[in-house]
Amino acid sequence: MQSKLLLTLIAGLFAGGAAFAQAPAAPAPAAAPSSSTAAPSPDRAAKMQQRFDERFAKLDQNGDGSISREEAAKNKRLAKHFDEIDANKDGKITKDELRTYWQSMRTKRVEQFEAKFKAADKNGDGALTREEVEAGKLTWIAKHFDQIDANKDGKVTRDEIRAFMMSKHKRS
Repeated sequence: MQSKLLLTLIAGLFAGGAAFAQAPAAPAPAAAPSSSTAAPSPDRAAKMQQRFDERFAKLDQNGDGSISREEAAKNKRLAKHFDEIDANKDGKITKDELRTYWQSMRTKRVEQFEAKFKAADKNGDGALTREEVEAGKLTWIAKHFDQIDANKDGKVTRDEIRAFMMSKHKRS
C-alpha cells in the first residue's frame, strides 16, 4: 500500500495536467525543490495541454464543454473527487476546475515527496543511499534502486528518480 502511495505521489509530479484523467501511475520529483515546480518546456507544455484537452473531450461525451456527474462516473478517480473538483458546486466540472484541482494536488504531492525525501536523507547530501531509502520506508524506490541509480554511485538523487519515472511514464 505504501509503495502504491509513493508511486502515485511520484507519478503525479511529472505526468502533466492530463495525468488526472488517467489511472494512477507514472512520473517523479525534480532535481531540487525549486525545480520540481518549474514550468515545463514550451513543447512539453503544448503536448500536456493537447493530452489534457483530448482526455477532457473524451470524458465530456455530450460535448457541452463540461463533465457532468454522469459522465464522470465512467472514471473512478474523477467520480470519487467530483465534489472537490466542482469548485462552484454547479454539478459539472469545467476544464478550469479540473486544471485547478490537478495543480493543487500536484503541489501537495510535491510537498509530500520532498518531505519524505528530506526525512530519509539523514546526512543532508541531497541523495539517498540504499540504507536511507530502506530506513525511510521508501519501498518503491528501494525496489527499483539499482534501475534508478543511473550513474551507479550507490545513491539516488531527485534527478535520477525523475528521469526513471519519466522513462516509465513514456512507455505507458
